[in-house]
Amino acid sequence: MGIIIDIILIAILILSTFLGYKKGLVKLGAKLFAGIIAIILTLILYRPVANAIIKNTPIEDKIKNVIVENASNFIKEENENTNEISTQITNQVTNQVKNEILPGEAENIAKGVVYALTAIILFVVVKIILSIVVSLIDGIAKLPILKQFNEVGGMAYGIVRGLLIICIAVLLMGVYTKIKPESTLNTKIQASFITKILYENIVKF
Repeated sequence: MGIIIDIILIAILILSTFLGYKKGLVKLGAKLFAGIIAIILTLILYRPVANAIIKNTPIEDKIKNVIVENASNFIKEENENTNEISTQITNQVTNQVKNEILPGEAENIAKGVVYALTAIILFVVVKIILSIVVSLIDGIAKLPILKQFNEVGGMAYGIVRGLLIICIAVLLMGVYTKIKPESTLNTKIQASFITKILYENIVKF
């Protein structure tokens, strides 16, 4: 059974290498770089953009009103289940919560929702724009003078990526066997060849 794990790891490496070769170094590198740029731009822009949305649109107030309304209805339903003795005390507490605490908390939640939605939309938009740029760059990289370098570089990238995925997989297997030493996975690793070598050099290092 250990040979199956070896086959899976080899398949991961071969697939990653093949995909790297097909896509090319320029496209893979540009996509990785584009992802990093998208994250950085989102982190820089989402707060100013969200603040502008909050200032110039009623979206925050609408979200806040929905939160306050739902919370008030919930509190009202809970109050209906209380007995008459505690009704007066409950009403006082409820009014204090609704008038003093709930509006402020609802505003914070609404602002957080606007921030989160703005960040998601910004990230998607930036990724789409950068994907178009990546496609243009990839088209240039497919020119005859650059094609061979692009393919060989992509293959090397795929090998490194495949090895990294394999190392992470072996590390996770090691963590699992440490948590559950009685599991059959430990036996399968010991019965394998490639996985056992990696396991002994990564996990037991």
